[in-house]
Amino acid sequence: ILEFYTRDSIDGTWDGNSYNREHCWPQSKLGSYGTTSPGADLHHIRPTYNDLNSRRGSYAMGEVSGGSTYGCGKVGGSVYEPHDGIKGDYARIFFYIMYRWNLDAKDEDAVTSAAASNNYELLREWHELDPVDDYEMRRNNYVYEVQGNRNPFIDHPEFMDMIYDSNYNGDGALNDVGDTTPDLTPEQLVENVEN
Repeated sequence: ILEFYTRDSIDGTWDGNSYNREHCWPQSKLGSYGTTSPGADLHHIRPTYNDLNSRRGSYAMGEVSGGSTYGCGKVGGSVYEPHDGIKGDYARIFFYIMYRWNLDAKDEDAVTSAAASNNYELLREWHELDPVDDYEMRRNNYVYEVQGNRNPFIDHPEFMDMIYDSNYNGDGALNDVGDTTPDLTPEQLVENVEN
């Protein structure tokens, strides 16, 4: 299997010590961890070295100035910044968790105020800095086979802009319907989108 932070190839045979399950949205911030809850959702559980997972702890995701650097990112105060190669992965995981499990990332009980998940613009920057790669797509396919659902932000990276960019005018945008939107029938709206 591939370790999440370093992408090292590690023996997937469970021995109780070599790796553990990393919850990208920290377990202590989620609350429910039953078999049908966000804590059991494979889209946000990753294999990590025990020591790296411990160093990351339950820190909020964000940008760190200075701080201590180690192989997989930086820690400063109570904030963890992943390395650039997985920032997009984190962004897409956070958006998936928010929408799939109806979690409010701005809720202080869910994440601290320093969290990247409290800052949608930073998550969008991370999403663009680190685009979807083959590994993410293959993992999304595998999780679908096991769990029966997909992370739509991996399948459709443009959803990030469609949701959070009021100036978005790419595929699927309804920006061209103008002020008459409330008066249009569903058929007219579909026709606008198709044209």
